[in-house]
Amino acid sequence: QLKGDWLDDYRSFFEKIAGATAEELPIMWEALKEAPVGGATGGAIAMLIAIGIGQIPPATLAPEEAYTIPAATFLGIKWGAGIKAADRIRQLEAGGMFLELMEMEDQYGNKIDPKIAVVASHAVGAINGAIELVEWAILLSTFGIGKKLFENSAQRISRKLFAEGTIKQIVAKYVLKYGAALSFETLQEIEQETTNIVFGELAKELNNAREGTEFTPITAKDLKARYTEVTVESLRAFGLIVAPGTIISGAIETVTREAKLAPKVAEIPVKPVIEKLIPVVPPEMAAKPPVAPPAAITEVRPPAVAPEAKPTVEVVKEVVKEKPTELEVEPEFT
Repeated sequence: QLKGDWLDDYRSFFEKIAGATAEELPIMWEALKEAPVGGATGGAIAMLIAIGIGQIPPATLAPEEAYTIPAATFLGIKWGAGIKAADRIRQLEAGGMFLELMEMEDQYGNKIDPKIAVVASHAVGAINGAIELVEWAILLSTFGIGKKLFENSAQRISRKLFAEGTIKQIVAKYVLKYGAALSFETLQEIEQETTNIVFGELAKELNNAREGTEFTPITAKDLKARYTEVTVESLRAFGLIVAPGTIISGAIETVTREAKLAPKVAEIPVKPVIEKLIPVVPPEMAAKPPVAPPAAITEVRPPAVAPEAKPTVEVVKEVVKEKPTELEVEPEFT
């Protein structure tokens, strides 16, 4: 019996998730199939505007068409797709709100004036359509498309827990991103439900004032029940919708991590082989070679005295040429 109860609860849990997801997917599909039409229209309009501006002097003198036209076209596609998808969501949200208002009755069976219901429905559609764009941005970010929401926060926190680039760090990072995306998607659904509640109450009060009906305000119990229901259903639906993008992005980063960590032969620096070491002496050291330190004194010797210089006599021989002498004859005295 216990096993049967556990299986029933298990089956019921996934059936509720599948049911909540099935309620959200048609709305998302309606927006998705309108986006290409809006993107094509927006891109064409933006391209024509860029071409027209390029023909106005002095823009005609600059060859800017090579980058302004593609950039404008891409921007037009992006905004056109988003606006068209948001407009489709606006129509669906307004239609749902109109049906909700038309089903309301006071204690005497009076209904809300359709004119009042139309005004309130269009206001709800416009607000919830804009909120839906934020939901789409969050959903696309899980696939790595558009702005990388929650990327820096998840990366910073996971780095504090585990070493960067490890499997644990990558898993922790994408678990954090999954939780953040799921939380924000649920908050967006709560905001949309708040819009429905607020404009529903305004429609009832306006109808009471104009038609004399007696619609009562929503009770705290009913308000709590509505918020609880939308929170639970959102967690069930987006818990499954957000998962594929998170899993795919995490798998891609894990695979690319292996490629990044693998050393590439071309990136390994090759050290040159040194065959002979040639000392390089700076010029100042080359001019004044280092002086060897004095040897240790082992014996005391008297200082050497230089021998006295002996005078040298230089003999100069002078050759004197003798003159021939005359024969002198002494006189004889007698």
